[in-house]
Amino acid sequence: MDDQSFAFLGDLVQNLVSTIVFPDNAFKALDVWNKTSAYMLQHLQELQESQVFPPNLLDPEDEDLEEVRFRMFMFLPAVYVPLCLSSQGYKIQQLWEIL
Repeated sequence: MDDQSFAFLGDLVQNLVSTIVFPDNAFKALDVWNKTSAYMLQHLQELQESQVFPPNLLDPEDEDLEEVRFRMFMFLPAVYVPLCLSSQGYKIQQLWEIL
């Protein structure tokens, strides 16, 4: 075996299916610096209006930063899968409202 995993993306289009390679490091934990929840709540309006979320550089004196551990992909319980299937994808806020 070649130890590769594959997944299908979206619905059939003209009897064709999009196959994607599922990366080996999909569930590897990553540590990043992110704004705190308090900061995000305080600046919610301007964050919603922005098209991008600016990167955060490590600054030990910045009290609005915290180290967060996340994964590139996450497990989604089967009950939510039908709600999240769209070949066009979702914006974060749309997915939050759906779930």
